[in-house]
Amino acid sequence: MARYENDELTDMVFIYAECGRNERQAATLYAARFPERRHPHHSIFRQLEHRMRRYGSLHVPNQRYNVRRRNDEAINAVRMAVLDNPHTSTRVIATELRMDHTTVHRIIKKNLMMHPYKCHTTQLLHRGDFFRREAFCDWIAEQVSRAH
Repeated sequence: MARYENDELTDMVFIYAECGRNERQAATLYAARFPERRHPHHSIFRQLEHRMRRYGSLHVPNQRYNVRRRNDEAINAVRMAVLDNPHTSTRVIATELRMDHTTVHRIIKKNLMMHPYKCHTTQLLHRGDFFRREAFCDWIAEQVSRAH
C-alpha cells in the first residue's frame, strides 16, 4: 500500500492531539473531516506519535539504527570456524568465539552468503533390512488384495 503523504500525516497528528490522544475518536474525526481521503486504522495515530518521539519524523527512516557493522575479524573468525568444521552448529561456533549464536547465524547468512543448516541422519539401513522390507511389502500387497 502507498505511503501517506506528509500533509495527511500532519493532519492525523493534529487531530490525534485534538482528541486528547484517543485513537478511535481520532480515526472517526479524521474520516468525518476528510471523506475523500483514505481512512487509516486507529492504531496509526499512536504509531505516528511514536515515530515523532523516536525518530523526529512522520516517516520511519529507511536506515536501521540498532544494526552494528560487523568487523572483519568476527566475519573471518566465523568463516574459518565454518571451513574447519562445516558440520558444527552455530551455537558451538558462538561458544568458541564468545559471540551470540544469532550473530553467528546472521554472519553466515548475510556476510558469508551461506545457508546454515545441519544434516540429521534419520535412518540407517542394515543387512537384514532388505528382507524385512520385502516381507512388509508382501504383507501390504496381501492386505490390499483381501480388501478387494
